[in-house]
Amino acid sequence: MTTSPDQERRRSFRVTDKIALMLRFFPQEEVELAMQSFSARRHEHGMMNMFLRNRDKHLPVMTAIQSRDPEVAAYLRYLESKIDTIAGMMQIQELDLPSKPTHEVNLSATGLRFLHDQSLQVDEVIEMEMLLFPSYALIPALGKVVACEEVAANDPLQRFSVAVDFILLDDDDQDLLIKHNVSRQMHDLQLSHENAS
Repeated sequence: MTTSPDQERRRSFRVTDKIALMLRFFPQEEVELAMQSFSARRHEHGMMNMFLRNRDKHLPVMTAIQSRDPEVAAYLRYLESKIDTIAGMMQIQELDLPSKPTHEVNLSATGLRFLHDQSLQVDEVIEMEMLLFPSYALIPALGKVVACEEVAANDPLQRFSVAVDFILLDDDDQDLLIKHNVSRQMHDLQLSHENAS
């Protein structure tokens, strides 16, 4: 499938964000098995993502309600946000996930860069789960290390800057990442505009 220049720009669009990042390392001989079982593991952990995708499907209905009755639409959005928060907290408890960000990352729909306490080998394949805030979307991916460099020799927790390209990421989850990044940038621009005023 070919992508348009606009789609490619959206995929490679990067933001700096704070997320909860969980990493799993495995021997090279287990990479094939991890790739084969990826889809099944993704479906086990996708409750919040399902809510977010379903919400997106109903956006035209919400837009129609907004035009007819803005107060009802505002109340429905309020209820929706409360349901999202409850579902997100249930997911955190059920999967034993961090409830707050653990890493500041540079994030796109095609990869990410983060600080890590260990040096990782270029071409090493790692499994990761990225919990996005405030949506609580949980994005599982397999990634390949494309760069690792020492950036802070005297900081044992953030000694290395690691760049990873996603090699296995579900299309729906990639769409959630793109929407998250666009929303993040709009939020940052709004804050910047307010601070400049």
